[in-house]
Amino acid sequence: QMVMSRYGRNAYFFNLTPNEYPKEAFGGRMMNCGWSPLVAPSMKSIIHLTDVMDRWLLVAPENIIIVHCQTGTGNTELAVGTYFLVSGLDKSAPSALNFYGASRYPNTAGFINPSQRRCVEY
Repeated sequence: QMVMSRYGRNAYFFNLTPNEYPKEAFGGRMMNCGWSPLVAPSMKSIIHLTDVMDRWLLVAPENIIIVHCQTGTGNTELAVGTYFLVSGLDKSAPSALNFYGASRYPNTAGFINPSQRRCVEY
Protein backbone atom coordinates (compact mmCIF):
# COMPACT_ATOMS: atom_id res chain seq x y z
CA GLN A 1 0.00 0.00 0.00
CA MET A 2 2.82 2.42 0.83
CA VAL A 3 4.33 1.98 -2.63
CA MET A 4 1.01 2.52 -4.37
CA SER A 5 0.18 5.61 -2.30
CA ARG A 6 3.60 7.15 -2.90
CA TYR A 7 4.28 6.23 -6.54
CA GLY A 8 0.89 5.21 -7.92
CA ARG A 9 1.03 3.83 -11.44
CA ASN A 10 4.68 4.87 -11.89
CA ALA A 11 6.16 1.95 -9.93
CA TYR A 12 7.07 -1.45 -11.39
CA PHE A 13 7.93 -4.15 -8.86
CA PHE A 14 10.55 -6.84 -9.60
CA ASN A 15 10.32 -9.80 -7.24
CA LEU A 16 13.58 -11.74 -7.47
CA THR A 17 12.63 -14.28 -4.78
CA PRO A 18 11.45 -17.83 -5.50
CA ASN A 19 8.12 -16.91 -3.82
CA GLU A 20 5.52 -15.75 -6.32
CA TYR A 21 3.34 -12.75 -5.55
CA PRO A 22 -0.12 -12.45 -7.09
CA LYS A 23 -0.11 -10.93 -10.56
CA GLU A 24 -2.65 -8.37 -9.34
CA ALA A 25 -0.17 -6.98 -6.83
CA PHE A 26 1.01 -3.49 -7.70
CA GLY A 27 -1.78 -3.09 -10.23
CA GLY A 28 -0.29 -5.83 -12.40
CA ARG A 29 2.97 -3.91 -12.76
CA MET A 30 5.19 -6.61 -11.35
CA MET A 31 7.41 -9.42 -12.49
CA ASN A 32 8.09 -12.64 -10.56
CA CYS A 33 11.60 -13.80 -11.43
CA GLY A 34 11.83 -16.90 -9.21
CA TRP A 35 15.56 -16.56 -8.55
CA SER A 36 17.10 -18.67 -5.83
CA PRO A 37 19.08 -16.75 -3.19
CA LEU A 38 22.87 -17.16 -3.35
CA VAL A 39 22.70 -18.87 -6.76
CA ALA A 40 23.31 -16.96 -9.96
CA PRO A 41 20.25 -16.92 -12.25
CA SER A 42 20.38 -17.85 -15.91
CA MET A 43 21.70 -15.28 -18.36
CA LYS A 44 18.37 -15.51 -20.22
CA SER A 45 16.45 -14.43 -17.12
CA ILE A 46 18.93 -11.61 -16.40
CA ILE A 47 18.61 -10.29 -19.96
CA HIS A 48 14.81 -10.48 -19.79
CA LEU A 49 14.78 -8.66 -16.43
CA THR A 50 17.01 -5.80 -17.60
CA ASP A 51 15.02 -5.50 -20.84
CA VAL A 52 11.75 -5.10 -18.91
CA MET A 53 13.41 -2.62 -16.53
CA ASP A 54 14.77 -0.55 -19.39
CA ARG A 55 11.48 -0.50 -21.30
CA TRP A 56 9.57 0.58 -18.17
CA LEU A 57 11.98 3.38 -17.30
CA LEU A 58 12.02 4.69 -20.87
CA VAL A 59 8.21 5.04 -21.00
CA ALA A 60 8.12 8.07 -18.71
CA PRO A 61 10.73 9.99 -16.70
CA GLU A 62 8.68 9.65 -13.51
CA ASN A 63 8.61 5.83 -13.69
CA ILE A 64 10.58 3.95 -11.05
CA ILE A 65 11.51 0.33 -10.43
CA ILE A 66 11.47 -1.49 -7.11
CA VAL A 67 13.73 -4.53 -6.81
CA HIS A 68 13.03 -7.05 -4.05
CA CYS A 69 14.97 -10.18 -3.10
CA GLN A 70 15.01 -12.36 -0.02
CA THR A 71 17.89 -10.64 1.77
CA GLY A 72 18.22 -7.44 -0.25
CA THR A 73 21.80 -8.28 -1.10
CA GLY A 74 23.33 -10.52 -3.80
CA ASN A 75 20.55 -10.88 -6.37
CA THR A 76 19.47 -7.26 -5.97
CA GLU A 77 23.08 -6.17 -6.43
CA LEU A 78 23.33 -8.40 -9.52
CA ALA A 79 20.09 -7.01 -11.02
CA VAL A 80 20.86 -3.35 -10.36
CA GLY A 81 24.53 -3.63 -11.37
CA THR A 82 23.59 -5.35 -14.62
CA TYR A 83 20.96 -2.73 -15.34
CA PHE A 84 23.53 0.04 -14.81
CA LEU A 85 25.68 -1.59 -17.51
CA VAL A 86 22.88 -2.38 -19.97
CA SER A 87 21.43 1.12 -19.72
CA GLY A 88 24.80 2.84 -20.04
CA LEU A 89 24.62 4.38 -16.55
CA ASP A 90 27.99 2.77 -15.85
CA LYS A 91 30.81 1.53 -18.07
CA SER A 92 32.26 -1.45 -16.18
CA ALA A 93 31.02 -4.24 -13.92
CA PRO A 94 33.36 -3.39 -11.02
CA SER A 95 32.32 0.25 -11.16
CA ALA A 96 28.59 -0.57 -11.31
CA LEU A 97 28.84 -3.02 -8.41
CA ASN A 98 30.99 -0.64 -6.37
CA PHE A 99 28.49 2.18 -6.90
CA TYR A 100 25.58 -0.01 -5.81
CA GLY A 101 27.51 -1.50 -2.91
CA ALA A 102 28.66 1.88 -1.62
CA SER A 103 25.11 3.27 -1.88
CA ARG A 104 23.45 0.31 -0.17
CA TYR A 105 26.21 -0.75 2.24
CA PRO A 106 28.43 2.28 2.93
CA ASN A 107 30.76 0.42 5.30
CA THR A 108 31.24 -2.77 3.27
CA ALA A 109 31.97 -3.93 -0.26
CA GLY A 110 28.47 -5.38 -0.75
CA PHE A 111 27.37 -8.96 -0.48
CA ILE A 112 27.42 -10.35 -4.00
CA ASN A 113 28.95 -13.82 -4.32
CA PRO A 114 31.51 -14.80 -7.00
CA SER A 115 29.01 -16.51 -9.33
CA GLN A 116 26.65 -13.53 -9.17
CA ARG A 117 29.59 -11.17 -9.80
CA ARG A 118 30.58 -13.17 -12.90
CA CYS A 119 27.05 -12.77 -14.31
CA VAL A 120 27.39 -8.99 -14.14
CA GLU A 121 30.84 -9.16 -15.73
CA TYR A 122 29.55 -11.16 -18.74
